[in-house]
Amino acid sequence: MSTSPCTPKQPVTSLPRITAITTREQIYAAIEQLDQAQLDELHQLVQQILHQQPAAPESIVEKLQRIQIDGPMDLSTNCERYMGGDMDAESDIH
Repeated sequence: MSTSPCTPKQPVTSLPRITAITTREQIYAAIEQLDQAQLDELHQLVQQILHQQPAAPESIVEKLQRIQIDGPMDLSTNCERYMGGDMDAESDIH
């Protein structure tokens, strides 16, 4: 019986185990290599990060304040006339 190039020479169960290293595990491994002075500096940095206040999400009012509308000066008073086609908004933009 001949073997094809696609036939594995070893059973699949004997393949090396691949492990995923999480960020936390990578950090732990890196910390193990630090000397005491570097650990003290890292500790200060971690404390700064932990005490930072998260940025407050933008309120709806702040979002609305950023809206800019390009239109004629009298758009708010004559909106219905512009929408109905009685007035030409393109020629009146300032």
